[in-house]
Amino acid sequence: MVAGPSSRRSARRQNDRSPGLHRAEARIAAALPPDTPAPRLLGNYDDGHWIALVFADVEGRHPATPWRADELTAVLSTLETMAAALTPAPAAATTPTAAEQLAGDFGGWRRLAADPPGGLDPWARSHLPELCAAADRGLAALDGDTLCHVDVRADNLLLGPDGSVTVVDWPWACRGPAWLDTLLTVVNVQVYGDHDPDALLAARALTADVDPADLTAVLAAFTGFFLDGARQPPPPGIPTVRAFQRRQGEALLPWLTRRLTVTDRPAPARPGPARRSCSFGPRDAALARFVRAGSARSTRLRGLDARRRTRAAHPEAGTARGSANRGEKPSSAAPIKVAS
Repeated sequence: MVAGPSSRRSARRQNDRSPGLHRAEARIAAALPPDTPAPRLLGNYDDGHWIALVFADVEGRHPATPWRADELTAVLSTLETMAAALTPAPAAATTPTAAEQLAGDFGGWRRLAADPPGGLDPWARSHLPELCAAADRGLAALDGDTLCHVDVRADNLLLGPDGSVTVVDWPWACRGPAWLDTLLTVVNVQVYGDHDPDALLAARALTADVDPADLTAVLAAFTGFFLDGARQPPPPGIPTVRAFQRRQGEALLPWLTRRLTVTDRPAPARPGPARRSCSFGPRDAALARFVRAGSARSTRLRGLDARRRTRAAHPEAGTARGSANRGEKPSSAAPIKVAS
């Protein structure tokens, strides 16, 4: 990504957050352990105005979408290995916690409740208070000391000719639960269809034993983020991000609704003891019980309120994170990144 002071036109198109993202990625990439499945940072240049990152070239291609089963298995297995390598999070990365990083994003349902758009799904519109509370529970579920990428999706992954998987674009990395990147990958899988996301979560080592209510709460929070973000003006230099966020939100909402309202769903078969279902009852009362169960955990995060209010008032100061998924992608996966 290139921008310079000599061209006012290019400066207007430049996303003003790109230099900060590049600096964050330089710091994080330099701190990654050698066994991390990420491109090696060869060097960087930063004179306070221009910044450039140079990475080792990685031969590979993005996974096919809709996701192929073999490629998905390879990616999820790599994420499990990566989580082990990045726990505890490298101290040199000096990253925020996931709760700090995502506090503004997880306020999406509250922003939707304050100003509901005309096209909001009727079920979501009738359950906005519960969805707001679910997002609060999701924020409280993000404890952990793993360095999480937080933007894992098909276009941030490279599959090598030898079957290896490389995870690229690390500016949003933060400290959180080891299962977060796996959940965000399944979110991306759901966007393209052809897989049972609940079966995937139940089958993988990092998510199989996580409280299903916590997974649902984090899913609720990301769904609200995407639906709220989709109605915002596009950020400079990223004209397609809002359409991608809308696609993600609309793909996740039926899954979220199903997890919150379907009863007696048989758990996918897997070795080991029987698992709890990921469903919470057919009546609104069941949804209310679900979100109330997380209220005590949410209370301890009230210290984040000031930060959340600031980010809620200025959602563009939040993340491009894929943008998981956020969909906002100011920088590319090219070996050289330059911004000013």
